[in-house]
Amino acid sequence: MPEGELLTLGLFREADAADFRGRSKLLGRLIDDVKDAGFVAVVGPSGSGKSSLVLAGLVTQLRARGCLVATMTPGDDPIGSFGAALGLLAAGDQAELLSGAALRRPDGIRRSIRAIAANERLVIVIDQLEELWTLSDEDDRRRLVEALAAAVRNGEGQVVATVRADFFDHDSESGNSFQTLS
Repeated sequence: MPEGELLTLGLFREADAADFRGRSKLLGRLIDDVKDAGFVAVVGPSGSGKSSLVLAGLVTQLRARGCLVATMTPGDDPIGSFGAALGLLAAGDQAELLSGAALRRPDGIRRSIRAIAANERLVIVIDQLEELWTLSDEDDRRRLVEALAAAVRNGEGQVVATVRADFFDHDSESGNSFQTLS
C-alpha cells in the first residue's frame, strides 16, 4: 500500500498488521491483560474495531512472543471451527484428535488442547463470540464453552474473545457462558 494511503474501514486481519496503527496504548493494555488472565473479553459496539485490535494487533504480538495462537469464528459449527483452528497448529499425528467425532467425545476438546499445546502457551482467539448464540446449536455451544472454561481453569490454555457489547450479558437457558469462561 502506498505510504499515507489508508485501508477502508474494513476489518484488519493478521496479514494487515503492518498497516494497523493508532491503537498502541490499547494494544499494550490488552497484551498486559492477556499475560495475567485465562479469559479476556474485548467488548464493544459493532464496528468499533474489536476484531482488528485482536487479529491485526494482539495475535501478531503473541506470535512474535512465541505463543501458539489459534483463531476462530464460531459460525454455525463452532466445534468444526475450533477443530479447523487447532488443525493449523497440529502435527500430522494430532489430526485424528481434531475430527468432529473426536472433538464431540467427552473430553475431546480438552484432549485436543492438551495435545496441541503440550508445554507451550496456547491462546485460543474467538472472534465474534456472540455467534455462539446467534448461529450455533445449543449443545455445541455448551460443549465448547464448558471445555474451554475447564482448560482455562486448569491452565491448559487461554481464551481471548471479541464480543459485541449487546451480547456480553447474554444469558442462555444453560447459564451465562461468559461467567463460565471467566
